[in-house]
Amino acid sequence: MRKINQGLVCLLTAFLCAASLSLPASAQETVPVQPVQPSARPTQPVQPAARPTQPVQPVQPGGSRGNTARDRGAFYNPRTDNPQRRSIQNTQTQASDMTSASDRPVITDQTEPYEDKIILKWKQVEGASGYEIFRSQKETGTYTKVKSISGAATVEWTDENLKKGETYYYKIRAYRESGGKKTYGKFSNIYKKGKAGWVYKDNEKLYYDSQGKLVTDVSSLIGEQSSYVLMVNKQENVVTVYAKDGGTDALIPVKAFICATGEDTPTGTFYTPQKYRWLLLVGPCYGQWCTGIQGDILFHSSPYKTQDNKDLDVAEYNKLGTTCSHGCVRLKAGDAKWIYDNCAVNTQVVIYNSSDPGPLGKPEAEQLDASHTWDPTDPNMSSECQKRHCH
Repeated sequence: MRKINQGLVCLLTAFLCAASLSLPASAQETVPVQPVQPSARPTQPVQPAARPTQPVQPVQPGGSRGNTARDRGAFYNPRTDNPQRRSIQNTQTQASDMTSASDRPVITDQTEPYEDKIILKWKQVEGASGYEIFRSQKETGTYTKVKSISGAATVEWTDENLKKGETYYYKIRAYRESGGKKTYGKFSNIYKKGKAGWVYKDNEKLYYDSQGKLVTDVSSLIGEQSSYVLMVNKQENVVTVYAKDGGTDALIPVKAFICATGEDTPTGTFYTPQKYRWLLLVGPCYGQWCTGIQGDILFHSSPYKTQDNKDLDVAEYNKLGTTCSHGCVRLKAGDAKWIYDNCAVNTQVVIYNSSDPGPLGKPEAEQLDASHTWDPTDPNMSSECQKRHCH
């Protein structure tokens, strides 16, 4: 029975195969073939990530932008969307021509404020065609253009006929002209011209300029005095020169010098006994413009290896501002000369210790290159600095 059934199956199979081969092509295409799905795969096809149904429109210059990181990265154009650049473009200029940091003028400390005028000075902007100066009587108020200057080389202008005692604020911008259009750079720092004057504080008379900045050298304001007091802060290595304020008990801090004292520098009150143009010192070494304090303790220049202005001991000069001397008070040559020229014998000297450098602060110490074997403050050596173009 099993053999008969197997024979029938074989005949039936052969018949079906022959029938399928005789079907027309159109009939074959209508028979759907269902592929066998592996059990390990999902029965539904994986859909790709959803895409936006609307095309993304680019943002036009000056238009609004989205808030996402994608928007900022894909569509933010710093040449057109920067608010500062747009404000420049509104003046019908090429904003990209003057927008770097170097296009911003800087009003310098050489600006000179007087009671009824101001001489503004600023740093030249490379490639500029000129400058525009604006003024206001309030720092955050409306600034009015008071001067337009043609030519980048002109970096000074005087504003005259100002009211005494009034406060004025100034700012400057450079411009570049091309094809009849102007490109404006960024505005400078704001310069304040206020009311300069003297202020009494802690029994001292201090002078502030029109910007409210303490003036650290008033020798030109008070002129030459008949006497001075030299206050030496041993701890901070600063010498402050004082003058008396007329009929009051106040003292005027005139100027300050950086110095170098030593462990053996005495403290107390002394009176200068004598002066020496050059003097052989411990070392051996030499000092110029020497003014005695007590015994073998003196004010003198930073030491020289020989009695020669061009033989400065540079390593010792670079120690100014520190405690390093054998007891004397070392100074820059120009400062030692100022004491030598202006402080008569019997000038009072007070040496003390304090963490407060004094009302005028501590001047900065300059470090010289080893080849700079002369003191740049020595008036007899100014020609050497001019040759090297270093000071």
